[in-house]
Amino acid sequence: MFLAALAGCASPELKATRDDIDMLAKKIDGPVPAPAAGATLSPEALVATASERGQDVMKAEIKRAEAELALDETKSRRLPRISAEARDYVTFQRQGGVASDANVILGVNWDIAYALLGLDKHNVEIAEKLIPVQYQIARRNALSGLLSSYASLSDLDFQRRRTLLEADKLSCQQTVMRAESQLGNVSEAELKALGQKIVAVRREVGAITAAMKAQEAKVLSLAGLGDAGYRIRPAASVLPALSALPQAADTDGDACFERSGNKILENLLVEAAGAQLDLARKSRFTKLTAALPTFMSQNGGLSFQFLVGYVLPLIDQGDAMRVTQRARLNLLNTILVAKENRQGFLNRYNDMALNAAGLAREQAQAQLAVETARTALASAPEAGRCEAEVVVRQARLAREEALFKLDLARAGRRLLCAPLDDEAGAEPVLAEAER
Repeated sequence: MFLAALAGCASPELKATRDDIDMLAKKIDGPVPAPAAGATLSPEALVATASERGQDVMKAEIKRAEAELALDETKSRRLPRISAEARDYVTFQRQGGVASDANVILGVNWDIAYALLGLDKHNVEIAEKLIPVQYQIARRNALSGLLSSYASLSDLDFQRRRTLLEADKLSCQQTVMRAESQLGNVSEAELKALGQKIVAVRREVGAITAAMKAQEAKVLSLAGLGDAGYRIRPAASVLPALSALPQAADTDGDACFERSGNKILENLLVEAAGAQLDLARKSRFTKLTAALPTFMSQNGGLSFQFLVGYVLPLIDQGDAMRVTQRARLNLLNTILVAKENRQGFLNRYNDMALNAAGLAREQAQAQLAVETARTALASAPEAGRCEAEVVVRQARLAREEALFKLDLARAGRRLLCAPLDDEAGAEPVLAEAER
């Protein structure tokens, strides 16, 4: 007996998804390129690499491929599936010997409700818009996570450099105390205690350096570079790494939200909930089935039948009402969640704006501290010049850290407000919930 099932050729979308999965497999299984000798990675290089082979970016690509496969499976339900079954019967008879009889059975399995009524047409259209929107938002979230990890690495670097300067300042004090000790103004116990403090500070530097190596490995993993031996340049400006993003209206929270991917996503989710409500209303009294059994044999020729059953079920009115009302509740809940998400988005934007304003003030204060330290250095006595020079370096480091944090805050707001590459989506029809 031979059985075969034919469902038509694969769609162009399915073939494209297969090609994307092939490329993704090559990225995951392929080797990481070796780093150049002595080179360090800037934020621009990290973002560029993460966009191609980043860990979270590839997870987003996997999610997109899964969604595309599910969508293609849904669309394929509209197509007929043809099956062919060939049978050969052999009979052993006591007097007649061996007798055989062969036949072929053809069958068509077709979901007429999806093919002719098009009940899921609106849902499919929404899904085709929703998948790329969700994918781009997932990529933005991956980029945000990468920059957040890079910021943590930079914070550790600033901490290490602050601690080193503290050790230098203590060394300057130690030099002065040794001179005072010879004059009998400082005891040996005080000098020894200061030496122990310097040792403890330098040990802290070692601990911070070890923590930096672990954090650097995390950033490299997010960028898809693994253990290839790359090094990262911390505390560099991150805004140039976002230059490829579309221009964002980041001066006002409402304008930021209206052009963001969050707005498009919420519109599509509300529209999808409305489509589910419309589907519930259309399908609660409708059931359509079809069958196309065809039989062909050597003896009987071809027998062709087409059976269609349209059922208008006489069911409990409460069942139909429950289906519709559940869909209405889902739509109402989606609308409420969309409003809450908008408010949460605006709160996050306002927090970022407030943080940026505070960091700008800190940067101005750090600049003033640098000028004050320079003035103090110019008039410092010879015995105090070593410590005064360290104070100037500390003030410059504080200014550099304030500038980096301000740059990072502006980059976060730019990333939050940047519109998607291909904006899509429709305004939600809120009136659906009132019907």
